[in-house]
Amino acid sequence: MSVDYAIIDGVKYEAENMPVNTAVWNGLSCGGSYSQMLHCYGYIEFPSGSQNVTICAMAAQGGA
Repeated sequence: MSVDYAIIDGVKYEAENMPVNTAVWNGLSCGGSYSQMLHCYGYIEFPSGSQNVTICAMAAQGGA
């Protein structure tokens, strides 16, 4: 899955600019940072919000 961005309380955050991504494949295991890809079970950590959250993501079909 690819997470493009999140809009949190009116502020747009690009997924590839987030320092925590526990689901990105780093070549040896899952976990890392600064990627919009989700290869494993996990999450991209965005700043917390208090009102509205919108996520733009795209799922890919196929095996890896």
